[in-house]
Amino acid sequence: MEGLPNTPPEERAAQACLACRKQKRKCDKALPTCTLCSRMKRVCNYTDSGSPNGDELALLRDKVQLLEARLESVSVPTDSVSQESLRWSPASNAASISTSGGASFPSVFFLDTELFNRIHGSIPKPQISVPAVLKASLGTVVDIQAIISAYFASVHDWLPMVSKTRLHRKLSNAFPELSADLVLLLASMKMIISYPQAGIHPADAPLYRTVKQFLATVEIGGLLTIHVLQSALLIAAYEIGHSIYPAAHLSTGQCARLGQVLALHDRHNSPAVLTKPATWGEGEENVRTWYAVLILDRYVNIGSYGHPLSSGEFHRRAVLPCEDESFDRGEITPSQPIFVSSPTSVKAGAYARICQAAHLLGQVISHRDDRDIESTFRFTSAMQIHATSDALSKVLADEFKHSPGKLSTALALLYTARLSLYDPYACTGTNHGDNTVEETQMQEIAIKGLLENAQDIVEFSHILRNHLGFDISSVSPLICDCVYQGAANFAWLRRENGDPQADMAFRILMDFLDLINTRWRVAGEYSKMLEISEEKIYASAG
Repeated sequence: MEGLPNTPPEERAAQACLACRKQKRKCDKALPTCTLCSRMKRVCNYTDSGSPNGDELALLRDKVQLLEARLESVSVPTDSVSQESLRWSPASNAASISTSGGASFPSVFFLDTELFNRIHGSIPKPQISVPAVLKASLGTVVDIQAIISAYFASVHDWLPMVSKTRLHRKLSNAFPELSADLVLLLASMKMIISYPQAGIHPADAPLYRTVKQFLATVEIGGLLTIHVLQSALLIAAYEIGHSIYPAAHLSTGQCARLGQVLALHDRHNSPAVLTKPATWGEGEENVRTWYAVLILDRYVNIGSYGHPLSSGEFHRRAVLPCEDESFDRGEITPSQPIFVSSPTSVKAGAYARICQAAHLLGQVISHRDDRDIESTFRFTSAMQIHATSDALSKVLADEFKHSPGKLSTALALLYTARLSLYDPYACTGTNHGDNTVEETQMQEIAIKGLLENAQDIVEFSHILRNHLGFDISSVSPLICDCVYQGAANFAWLRRENGDPQADMAFRILMDFLDLINTRWRVAGEYSKMLEISEEKIYASAG
């Protein structure tokens, strides 16, 4: 290698020194100290410690992360920084805000928005230090590239809100210095692609705790960007996927508030922190990020009654996300309105289908929780929602067979919406009716809908399981509720009439939840709920 002295072979070590091997640098093996270690003024060690295997490395990484999370501050020795490591600006051993006198966000923006506009107020971008433990968790440039690749090959399938082209462009422009919001996003990506570790509850995972804490630091510091919201959404999705409550419910509401502050819900009538999108790609990413808020907000309200949606309704003038492959390539493509009076020729991508299913789920939740609606109109409204869901179901079921990985979340949310709609109307004791014709019609629809959709969910699980094979990294946690509701219906059926086919379907869905549990712990919680229902409720009823 040019620049290294020619050391006679008899004066060289048999192998490269530990420091050069660790940093993957060319070592001239000079004795007693190699040239690079001599120049760096560090100890040169030629001891052969052996290379750890993959399991040992994984264990060592886990131990390092656990120890780092317990330290209030850590120092990163300069002699252990690889040539591929990043520089961080500003650097610090603890999260802090580089402003005097507290947060830098102008409070007048919230206290008197009219005054803020009249004085042409501006919102500075604060400089926030990145905790050393967070830096260490991301590793080198190569490590970050691996995180991004794994994220876009898995989570991006069911929550495609981050622009792949824009992220790569930002990273290439930012290297070797990364802003706090980019670091937060990358760390959130690493967190959500990680499988649960044996013996450690996901709520106690060191990286989750560190990312959550840094999000609070960023918010206190007044750093409000699209990447901060995307990070908050990944944290909420992680909490939903691992059944970390009440954190999941609270985090989702926090995302809604943050999105509203960024005026993503209504840019035309709300004061905005973000500047107007400069490109089509930026605008599309904003739209997709707000839809992620709407989707998660509806999902966390499925099983709990009476909580208003934090994100509000879908805007009537809103357009659906564009076709996903075009978005990933950064290609400008048309989008169709979420509310259309007639069919269009614009192709709806998987994320657009997820949004349509989430919109329908929101209608079901609002309908379910509206206790003031007049009785007759309640049943008429329920039948209208059923008709809309029936039409979407026919389209999605066919599309799902051709692309099960991409469309599983949309179809699962639709099943969840339909079962949640039918459940209270299947029984005269829970439908709040007055023995009207509409009540009888809706009860007939509900009973038939429960049976048919539960059976459809079994087929759904077969197709998706065959598609996933042994790699379930891309499976969405948002499919778990529909599997749970399907299994609950079969548990009810086998209890009512001892149907062996219902028993077999129940066991198929329980096995599917057990498989998903290796990726998302919420599946295990649903399994426990089904077991509790069997042991406590159905047993006592029998």
